[in-house]
Amino acid sequence: GVRERAPEDGAGTDDLDAYRLYVQGRGLLGPRTEPSMRRALGVFQRAVELDPDYAAAWAGMADALTYLQTFGYPLPDASVAPGEAARRALELDADLAEAHFALANLAHAGRRNPEALERAARSVELRPSYADAHNLMSWIHNLDGRPDLSILRAGRASELDPLGAAPLSNLAIGQLIRSEFDAALGTARRVQSVAPDYTTGPFLQALVLYHQGRFQEVDPLVEGLTVPWADEAPGALLALARIARENAGAPEGPPGDVDLQGDDFSQALVRLAQGARAQALERLAGIQSWSYWGTLAMRYFFPELLDPVRESAAWTPILARIRASWGNPAEEGAGAEPTWSG
Repeated sequence: GVRERAPEDGAGTDDLDAYRLYVQGRGLLGPRTEPSMRRALGVFQRAVELDPDYAAAWAGMADALTYLQTFGYPLPDASVAPGEAARRALELDADLAEAHFALANLAHAGRRNPEALERAARSVELRPSYADAHNLMSWIHNLDGRPDLSILRAGRASELDPLGAAPLSNLAIGQLIRSEFDAALGTARRVQSVAPDYTTGPFLQALVLYHQGRFQEVDPLVEGLTVPWADEAPGALLALARIARENAGAPEGPPGDVDLQGDDFSQALVRLAQGARAQALERLAGIQSWSYWGTLAMRYFFPELLDPVRESAAWTPILARIRASWGNPAEEGAGAEPTWSG
């Protein structure tokens, strides 16, 4: 029979079924959970099978693959490489905001933040209402030590996408950085209400509660919790809350053993809380490639534990390694967003 035509509003395909699949795929990327990202990938793959020249569907496929990677999930064996899908999208439509964003996402996954920011800025230039692009810029600004720019972008992203788990998460992180604890806790709870399976929601609540000194409320949120992008952070919070309660004279006994294997930063943090400063500094100084969790915490969180490190001679070489981990030059940026240069 005759295939139904897609709407004319910049859908980028004449095939209504491919368009419907694309819209469905974008919806599935919102919750940022492994099952929904895998389903999104399958949906985008079906869309490009129906219309191999559908640029936006190629960009969606690239995003699904890149998110799986950056959240720490394995890619399916038979999948196209994320870079190949992103480049295909751009070849098909050089002015497609989604294609530039897919390449921004890819650059960030490859730890090339300056390039990622430029490409995301280009994406926003092409489509100012693109929430995902504002959101990515927010996340990168936090990693790069520009929290004021970050919270502006996170605020914009969550206005544009009020039910998006990722923009709300970035907004909560920005509010926590500013010590706006009540606002941060409220936003982190909204993350959990819009995406109940997205473990970042309860994790961020626990992080805020720890900073408020509400140590007793941390355990139920993080016990047994896995947050793929945040290494062993839930276990570290569990240990830190127990140590804090013990130090406050709560009848806790010694903190139970928490397995923080493979996460040097979290181990160092717990060592600091236990008073083993030299051991902790040695471990921090040995970290060559900084993770999302270590980068954010080292820059902004746990002032009572990390301020002495930030004020010591050890901080300058550690900061240089944090910046290098994300593809940045050795010196802190002046704070301006980069301009797109081609």
